[in-house]
Amino acid sequence: MTTPLSKPTVTSAPSADAVMAVTGLTKHFPVTRGIIYRRRVGLVRSVDDVSFEVARGETLGIVGESGCGKTTTARMLVRLLEPTAGQILFDGRDITHLRAGAMRPLRREVQMIFQDPYSSLNPRHTVGAIVGAPFRLALRPKLIVADEPVSALDVSIQAQVINLLADLQAELGLTYVIIAHDLSVIRHVANRVAVMYLGNLVELASRNDLYERPRHPYTVALLSAVPLPEPTSRTAEGQRERRERVRLVGDVPSPLNPPPACRFHTRCWKAQEVCRTVPPPLEELSPGHHVACHFPENTTPAA
Repeated sequence: MTTPLSKPTVTSAPSADAVMAVTGLTKHFPVTRGIIYRRRVGLVRSVDDVSFEVARGETLGIVGESGCGKTTTARMLVRLLEPTAGQILFDGRDITHLRAGAMRPLRREVQMIFQDPYSSLNPRHTVGAIVGAPFRLALRPKLIVADEPVSALDVSIQAQVINLLADLQAELGLTYVIIAHDLSVIRHVANRVAVMYLGNLVELASRNDLYERPRHPYTVALLSAVPLPEPTSRTAEGQRERRERVRLVGDVPSPLNPPPACRFHTRCWKAQEVCRTVPPPLEELSPGHHVACHFPENTTPAA
């Protein structure tokens, strides 16, 4: 029997109450050739100019296809990766380029749940040391960054873990950043949702607003692939509820050589010449709903 999922209250992220604020976060990995004399021949643009805030006590979900930069972003937030550019503020303090010694006291307050649970276990430590370490270091973190925390679990266990996370958040006032590819899970756990594509943040909105009125074509395509919980349900007018599946053409381009301007234009059914030449800025089209698209969906055209 599946455990029912509890849902958080939708909130916004006011700047004054931001636990973490990220501005222009960028991570490029150099590609080198040569054995003796190594030279750089390119850059893998894993994350490019990503900005967002996480309010105290809220849950921000980050979604997107594999390779979009979700995990790289998460690792930069907890300073397991050094950012190439940008700024990370935690509780108003700039931690972007703190050294290991300066970061060590903050490890109690910023914790990460890894996608591979076995990578969290050090084979050189005893079981007692592994189990005891969190009790000495991480009993009351302020921010938890979870990378696919329930993807490897059975559906019924997923629901129990999600409810446990919600209970801990309510009891301890925790703040979560949850990385996931399962949009159904994110709908239950997140207050706001950030959508990433090929290293860029393309849409950021409250959970209800994003799921009910997605603006970016990529978000529309992602949501069209989510199964309806009751395929035979009917609308208020008695008509059968249906969802048109949007199938994207082609593969995700390589981050080694991403498309110019809008990186989604090679797969977008609305792309025009401006999409190939002018990068779309991340603009607030409605209160709290930010979109990086020249021709957003679900938008009433100006008269």
